[in-house]
Amino acid sequence: MINLRSAIIPLLMVSTTLILSGCKEKVYAVEYYSSNPAEAAKTIEQCRKGEITDQNCDNARAALEQAQKEEHKKKVRDLMERLD
Repeated sequence: MINLRSAIIPLLMVSTTLILSGCKEKVYAVEYYSSNPAEAAKTIEQCRKGEITDQNCDNARAALEQAQKEEHKKKVRDLMERLD
């Protein structure tokens, strides 16, 4: 007969591992955040508060930086067109 105590400990360890691995948040790509700027802003705010610290923080920041660069380029083009 199997010792109940020796069977419970590995079972608890496996169960805990499965539960914790299921708790990870989905990682969204930079393209997702570029298409969803409100979600990017929300994610960045959660990162600032320390609520999340995963790849989503990096991807949301990268999307925001890309958007800012594109906006800057657009402003420069508009200014150049007005000067011509």
